[in-house]
Amino acid sequence: MALTSDKYVKLPEGMNEGLRTRLQKGDVLISITADLGVVGYIHDEPDVPHYINQHISMLRLDPNHVETEFAAYALSSQHMNNTIQRLNDAGAKAGLSLPTIRSLPLKLPPLPEQRKIAEILSTWDAAIEKTEALLATAKAQKRALMQSLLTGKRRFPEFEGQPWKEVRLGETGTTVSGGTPDSTVASNWDGDIHWATPTDITKQTSRFIRKTARMITESGLKGSSAKLVPSGTILICTRATIGEMAIATGPICTNQGFKNLVLSDAFDSDFIFYLLQFFKKDLIRYACGSTFLELSKKAFDKRSFLMPELGEQRRIAAVLNDAEDQIAEHAQSITKLRTEKKALMQQLLTGKRRVVV
Repeated sequence: MALTSDKYVKLPEGMNEGLRTRLQKGDVLISITADLGVVGYIHDEPDVPHYINQHISMLRLDPNHVETEFAAYALSSQHMNNTIQRLNDAGAKAGLSLPTIRSLPLKLPPLPEQRKIAEILSTWDAAIEKTEALLATAKAQKRALMQSLLTGKRRFPEFEGQPWKEVRLGETGTTVSGGTPDSTVASNWDGDIHWATPTDITKQTSRFIRKTARMITESGLKGSSAKLVPSGTILICTRATIGEMAIATGPICTNQGFKNLVLSDAFDSDFIFYLLQFFKKDLIRYACGSTFLELSKKAFDKRSFLMPELGEQRRIAAVLNDAEDQIAEHAQSITKLRTEKKALMQQLLTGKRRVVV
């Protein structure tokens, strides 16, 4: 519920519009177009003048009757968001008028209870913000580790003096493309073979893919150019979302939007995953096509990178895995805190749970 970005303007001399739309501490903001019903709250007096444009409605409530931070929480609740969506004045194009905003119903407990509820929910927001800061730091630390470890700038003592070699991706194993069974043949689908599309990859929250949205049958596999690849294979999107990837945890096949790298025993799948993730732009740079960009098998196999021997690959991967685990831990904590806060808002802002002042 905080302002996250500003754009600077220069108002003409003597323009009253600036006075009308200038923000101050305690103002509640509601988006009235596009992302309808998004709520913001001005917690502190802005250190420089801030203004709103026509896409934002500003509420300046009487602090003698309403705790403005409580009102901001109430307006951002799921119940109120549902109400706002129903009151959409513009039909297909999202929009709320000022009279509609003024008509929004707010359930207000006594002022001291409003303040106490706002204080409780602010504590949850502070915990979320603190964890988000930890997540940002963990991500920055991982990027720094990748920069130093995957380029050979930082070496582990036991591997000092062992040179890295330039290796083509085609030399790390076998590149397998994918395919799609005939969608008009019902017997090709709803089997027990996982079949990945780029959407399955982009929605992953870890480096591993364990299941897919759609499954195919043995006949669907045999009747198409899809190929079953083993656990440890790196599935790399080479169309549309080029460079998005995941590591298979079991037998799987993909559609034609992938190049699937089945590694030899001389290469560690986690290391190659992080290496390609770090050099993703290099993969994108060699994609071509008039209708849509695609990285061909030939271009993919030719891409080369400096790589250490297997022992150092595993050592590097272990460090990056620890960094990735820390990121996942913070992300899970944020999800948990947000879920708990949402449940608490449902109780406190509807009167189902009262607080003693």
